[in-house]
Amino acid sequence: MKIEVKKISHNARLSDETMCFSADLYVDGVKIGEVSNRGHGGCNDFGVYGADNRALMQKAEEFCKGLPSVNSYDIELKMDLEFFVTLLVSREISRKEFLRLRKTKVVFKKGEEIYTASVPKGKTPDENYCAGYQNHFPDVKVLNFLPIEDALALYTDEDYAPFRTN
Repeated sequence: MKIEVKKISHNARLSDETMCFSADLYVDGVKIGEVSNRGHGGCNDFGVYGADNRALMQKAEEFCKGLPSVNSYDIELKMDLEFFVTLLVSREISRKEFLRLRKTKVVFKKGEEIYTASVPKGKTPDENYCAGYQNHFPDVKVLNFLPIEDALALYTDEDYAPFRTN
């Protein structure tokens, strides 16, 4: 089963305890409704269109409950549709942020932390520049030209198997 969120609208300024967002929810290529969160620490709100789509959403919920749990700070978090959708939205927001950053900066990981380094005026962090940066600082991992799935796993410090496409 393929669960997707599209047309994500995220407002970081309104994100207090949780992410403030709205998105279209798709299951197996069918738009079944919308999902949103007001950013004040509450659960996601799901709006589903019609009885057929409610049945499809129930199947998606059962599917998600069968997915592996996530370990976070030594706490096992059981998977369900709400948590899965939250992870999808978070991952997409991080993906867009990473793609924006790597256009103008060297994005690298040192230890457990992510850093960016500016490039000299008039230069771009192309493959040669990033390779030179990596050679000059061998204790860091430059993310700019890694395959996107690998770079995102390092950038977000997550590697949840159901998100991997390869």
